[in-house]
Amino acid sequence: MRVGVVVAAVAVGAAVAACAPPEYVATDMIEPRASLGCVDVSVVGAWPGESTGPVAVVDLGSLCERGVAIDLRALRAVGIRTSDDVVTRVPLVAYDPHGEMGVRTLGPGAHGSEWIEFHPADAIDSIDHLDVDAGAIVVGELPSAAHLVVDVPPHHPMTAADAR
Repeated sequence: MRVGVVVAAVAVGAAVAACAPPEYVATDMIEPRASLGCVDVSVVGAWPGESTGPVAVVDLGSLCERGVAIDLRALRAVGIRTSDDVVTRVPLVAYDPHGEMGVRTLGPGAHGSEWIEFHPADAIDSIDHLDVDAGAIVVGELPSAAHLVVDVPPHHPMTAADAR
């Protein structure tokens, strides 16, 4: 009789564990990382072959006890080009031709990534680094300084046509 009770308790515990959402742990994040209240954010620069602009891979992790609204349209990015000790900074605009970016809920303990392509607002021949300010992406929170500067992998030179 005692064996049956232990087996039943273990089976119920396993079922509850299987239904629980995976828990985000801050060490799951890559560096550099910023904390916006109970939301951690990190960024990696990329330039996939099919992209016409640099891509910010935005990694989000929630330490919140409730869902929190995230608006990635609030990201601000600047492209940085360094050539012959001259630094050029150009504002970047998120490429969202179908209006798919919007407010989404990041659940408690959730962790996920979003790839956002950026295009320069002004002509620039290439971009070496992204300066991404994620300080205003948590809806309802006061914006904070969360500048994450990351390298962009080598890529093709940009043309004036790419600056749209």
